[in-house]
Amino acid sequence: MISFFYILNNIKPVLINLTLFVCLLFFLLYFSYVAIFGNNGLKSYIDLEFEIIELNNNFNSLEKIMHELEIKTSKLSNNLDLDLLDQQSRTVLGLIRNDEIMIIEK
Repeated sequence: MISFFYILNNIKPVLINLTLFVCLLFFLLYFSYVAIFGNNGLKSYIDLEFEIIELNNNFNSLEKIMHELEIKTSKLSNNLDLDLLDQQSRTVLGLIRNDEIMIIEK
């Protein structure tokens, strides 16, 4: 009977240390996982960075289109560019002159 209590007293600190180690290891792994894959984790940060790059590229292309449209409207408003007005009226409104033939493709 004495040997049982002797063994129990020797194993008890080892079990406590092992339990603490397993708990700390679990918390370490949990917080590492959350830091990488959580809502505010590293993966979300990288996804947001790629989305920012994509939106900046889209913004730059839209700025280029807007600049081209501003140039066209400035030509129409400042001094009337007859060639541009003629081209726009033909494409948008479908206007033709009396001496022209219109071919409609279906």
